[in-house]
Amino acid sequence: MSAAPTPLTTGAVPCGACDQSLSLRLTTDSYGQEVTWQLQPGGLAYGCAVNDTVIGGPYAAITGGQETTEVITPTLCVGQSYIFTLFDSFGDGMLDGAVGSFALLLGAHGRQVASGDGNYTSSTSASFVVTVMPPSPAPTVPPTAAPFPAPSSEPTARPFPAPTHVPVPAPTPLPSSKPILPPTPVPSAVPTIGCGPCSQSLVLDLKTDNYGEEVTWDLVSTGRAGNCAMDVVASGGPYPNLEPSGYRETATIATTICAHESYRFTLRDSFGDGMLEWGGKYALILSGGVVARGDGNYTWNTTADFVAPIAPTPAPTLAPTAEPTPRPSGRPTPEPTPRPSGPPTPEPTALPTTRPLPAPTGLPTPEPTARPIASPTPEPSTSCGACDQTLVLNLLTDSYGPEVTWQLSTGSAVAGCAFDSAATGGPYPNHPEGNAVQVTALQGNFC
Repeated sequence: MSAAPTPLTTGAVPCGACDQSLSLRLTTDSYGQEVTWQLQPGGLAYGCAVNDTVIGGPYAAITGGQETTEVITPTLCVGQSYIFTLFDSFGDGMLDGAVGSFALLLGAHGRQVASGDGNYTSSTSASFVVTVMPPSPAPTVPPTAAPFPAPSSEPTARPFPAPTHVPVPAPTPLPSSKPILPPTPVPSAVPTIGCGPCSQSLVLDLKTDNYGEEVTWDLVSTGRAGNCAMDVVASGGPYPNLEPSGYRETATIATTICAHESYRFTLRDSFGDGMLEWGGKYALILSGGVVARGDGNYTWNTTADFVAPIAPTPAPTLAPTAEPTPRPSGRPTPEPTPRPSGPPTPEPTALPTTRPLPAPTGLPTPEPTARPIASPTPEPSTSCGACDQTLVLNLLTDSYGPEVTWQLSTGSAVAGCAFDSAATGGPYPNHPEGNAVQVTALQGNFC
């Protein structure tokens, strides 16, 4: 902790107008949730109407830090002294991930009255006195030389008599050094801050060394906010011995962490040698951000203090969508066909048994003659005809074309055909409306 600022003489000057504004330009490190500040009057002037203490922070945890500029009060009094104190709850200043800094800017023109960097431990302070910049003097105009009138030869009138009135008495003496009113007492160093919502969860990510049975911990609230209803007390351990790399566990250790409240986490080792076997370490994670961390390089115990920030507002929950319909296990069942109007048609024979008779050669004779005119017509021939015909297949499938194939082969009714031809086709693509196909099955060799 840095040394307190040098106190200023109390009650040395009367208070001026309390209408000066003060802005804070602050750059945090990556752990803005550890940073708070306060501004309090130092008591140089007497009779000031405004002597309030102003507080601020904590800030968001952002990797690489963040820069903000804000008006922290519009009512500083002219002639009064003030003390600005910057705190870090973890005790390591603002040096992690980025080097923090601050500057105090007075008035509308932003005149800098105090500044500092993040190289401190638990707190650093700066004092300043509110003064008003004097107005610029009016430009000096060179005097005009007076004219030199000629004196008269004689005076025109008698001189006036000497004045008869009594001279003005001497001014009254200066007031005594003590002020009429006693100075306002300096407030305590740490302001009282109200307790926030107690609904945040704290997660401990712990990796022990080979000797987990020696490791325990506890968590307590230290009362910074003052009126929190939830005094969190949690503890854990010991853990299993696990060689050669130690035991690892990530668990929620508290669910009622209060915003603005301060907490202390203590990690202990019963053997007094810390967690140095295979690199023990820990981290405390609050609302998704790391608020404390450390390694196993300690003896009997090590502690970490932190202040809980205000938890971010969760995103709105979207209304759930309806559960999806499960995918069908197979093809849908086709609609039943209507009942047949009559008995089924018997299956036809495979092929005709004989070739058809030729057309009659002419009109019949009116009367049969006594003797036949000629010998009777012989039975039709069963030999193969010309093999020069073409067969075309028109096919319309259903929606499941891959299931459809066909085959054409010659029979054995007629012997002597030179072309024993065969043809095949399919399968066909899937199509919601089926496939219309025209196929030339046998080109020029159908007998």
